Amino acid sequence: MRLESPEAVLEYILLNAHGTPQPSSGQAYNSDDHKRRVQMWFHGHLADDFDYSNLFMINMILRDEERSERKLEIPTARIIEDDAYIYMHDALLSFIRESDGIWKLRIALSMCWGCFGNHSFQSGQCWGVLCQCCGGTGWEGDTLEFCMSHEPPIDPERIVETPSPRAAFIQLQKRQILMLAPLRDQKDIDVTPALIRDDVAKIEVTTPLTRYLALMRNISEDQWQLNAFAPLCAVCGGEGRDPVERTMPCSACGGLKWGQAGELRYCRHTNSEWWTLDGSYL
Repeated sequence: MRLESPEAVLEYILLNAHGTPQPSSGQAYNSDDHKRRVQMWFHGHLADDFDYSNLFMINMILRDEERSERKLEIPTARIIEDDAYIYMHDALLSFIRESDGIWKLRIALSMCWGCFGNHSFQSGQCWGVLCQCCGGTGWEGDTLEFCMSHEPPIDPERIVETPSPRAAFIQLQKRQILMLAPLRDQKDIDVTPALIRDDVAKIEVTTPLTRYLALMRNISEDQWQLNAFAPLCAVCGGEGRDPVERTMPCSACGGLKWGQAGELRYCRHTNSEWWTLDGSYL
């Protein structure tokens, strides 16, 4: 049984990236046969939901390493439960530990060049708005998403029937549900338009004290449930990097910038649609 560390898995992938099989003539890059050959080449070190377009980032990291003309050095991973995160050359590398204890690479993405990793804009408009290029994650790629470490069950207390996730959030705020207790007695609360894609909606909430991320899911037609409500990390200020060990993801939030480590995780969203702003507010 292989029990390599995330660092060892990344080192193996980088050392073998030059010989990565290319699609056969007339074969699609994301075809099942090509994925199978690439997976075999990397000795099964790629997760089942790995997006094979992310190999471009692996090649960019390898190119930067070769230009430095020094021995390959893999940064230390930040391990949180069954997830591990490594920052390398302005890229995010995310790993998952499967049930047999084996670590596999899931994500390899560069910093978002729309928000430069800041995940939201605080100027140019009357409100801060989560970046539409990356959906507020701070990383390139239209398949990367936030999700709960453990998907919550359907809870009628956190569901509102309305086409607008922003309107649903405001109704939940008025109900003073337990999840939104940090907003009680707060003044000057600003609720941004929701970023929506398929069944996912994200809202940034600003108070005089801090900012929050509200993560909502469409349960059924015109029914939105609030799944998560997390404050901007007070330790890294939402930057994602550890204030002391700058090459590592923040230990407090795990690098995800919101909430506590392990509360949220990165996951894949296979919908091909791009992020749109909640039109009911504009």
